[in-house]
Amino acid sequence: MLNSTPETIETPFKQYPDELLYQYHDAETEQTFELRKLDIKQDLERFHHWHNQQYVYEFWELNQSKEELKNYLVDLESKDFIEPVIGSINGTPCAYFEVYWAYYDRIAPYCDATLFDRGYHLLIGEKQFLGQRNTMLWLNIVNDFIFKDEPRTERIVGEPRADNVAILKYLDHTPFTKKKEFDFPHKRAALLECFRDTFYQETILNQVTP
Repeated sequence: MLNSTPETIETPFKQYPDELLYQYHDAETEQTFELRKLDIKQDLERFHHWHNQQYVYEFWELNQSKEELKNYLVDLESKDFIEPVIGSINGTPCAYFEVYWAYYDRIAPYCDATLFDRGYHLLIGEKQFLGQRNTMLWLNIVNDFIFKDEPRTERIVGEPRADNVAILKYLDHTPFTKKKEFDFPHKRAALLECFRDTFYQETILNQVTP
């Protein structure tokens, strides 16, 4: 059972601006990666399209109507501990991330979460941007954003479905490690961990922030 946050500890939640959160230019592919807050009015159409593709809903299970997905996003906006983020490559929105504070998320009791642990869910919604190079970069870019966003965050966790081979195969190419498998009420999950020190020892990103 997750303990309540001590009243003397201020929650780490913060309000993100609507503009650019993070930018990275990959010299090898000449691609510019960007992160920004999701805007429901601007992004609902593509969010609906992404979630109604089989390779996405096979794991996300959100192949719903536009109105249902709008309600899903409105509900996310009401939660302080999670931030929906859009990722773009060369100005084209193509990826979605839910960046959350693990201490307040359903994963907390399964990973012994501490106050500043964070995690995220991800999908790449445009097929032309699928592939090992882009997926590995997204993992490293979001990690870098999270660690730089909050200096007290020492660990990032993840909980993809244990049979999501498409994501798990990239672990050997990133500082994420698989700690164990466990059972959520709705899925068998793999617990992933990435620690700040290990990440910056093993990862080189010439990142540009706004």
